Amino acid sequence: MLVISRTENEVLKSIKYLFEYEMLDYNIESSYKETDDDKVIIIADNDFELPEDIYTDTLIISSKKVNISDYSKKSNVIITKLVNDNNTYSSAQEEFLFRDGIYSNINSLVLDFINDKTIDKVIYDTSCCKLQPKGFVFGFDSIAESYAWLSKKNKYIEKERKVIEIFNDVAFNDGDKEINYLSEYIVLAKKGMKITTIFMGTKEQLEERKKNRFFNLLTKETNDSVKNYFCDIDVFKEREPELLSKIRDGIAIYEDCVYRDTLDSEFSLGLVDCKEESIKEYN
Repeated sequence: MLVISRTENEVLKSIKYLFEYEMLDYNIESSYKETDDDKVIIIADNDFELPEDIYTDTLIISSKKVNISDYSKKSNVIITKLVNDNNTYSSAQEEFLFRDGIYSNINSLVLDFINDKTIDKVIYDTSCCKLQPKGFVFGFDSIAESYAWLSKKNKYIEKERKVIEIFNDVAFNDGDKEINYLSEYIVLAKKGMKITTIFMGTKEQLEERKKNRFFNLLTKETNDSVKNYFCDIDVFKEREPELLSKIRDGIAIYEDCVYRDTLDSEFSLGLVDCKEESIKEYN
């Protein structure tokens, strides 16, 4: 798959996110040329000069109408104002936009084009769609996807990580996922990452966790940059019921988002909240 774009823009970032999620091979060029690729996607900003004809099946994403009636190969057009999106988003906000937000519609049409589900010479006009992002909260489709997102996020933390862990039998059961999760903590601690973790549970749960070898390794990493705190959740519930209602889920606080996991359900897949007010409140 060949993608052509003169600039690094949000539409290009969104398409790259889609291709990496779907594990598709792609190349990026800044100008149109004859290619061996069976499909080409062109992101045409206001200054992009479209070819007079095309050599292969082509999807054009443009901010204005495009005449494709004379193209000899299969061609489609998506008209969207997103080509000229000059807003600045955090990485977590971009992920929301690409997965569930205003860019997900574009990605859906791109996927249809890749999978030969589009009809030749059809123009998809999305210029009337509202571009203002709303919500900035996204979820996951599986536990594996949740853990993969957390693992990827934790690898790129540069300054500080703040986590609230509430003990429960589902999250802390000596299983493979827990071992991988706690192992990442230990690796970050070895690298000198500043990590603050509050473990919340009953006294009985804390005693039970002491039998967990990875948990013991983790808590032994306490030093100048790694702080581990233990909180009796029964006492906390009595003294701070309103605050507990906000943090009763598992919480991971990053610079550009907050990850929340609903621990009441063993089927919880977690949510990522990218709203600025949420990030400020939880920090």
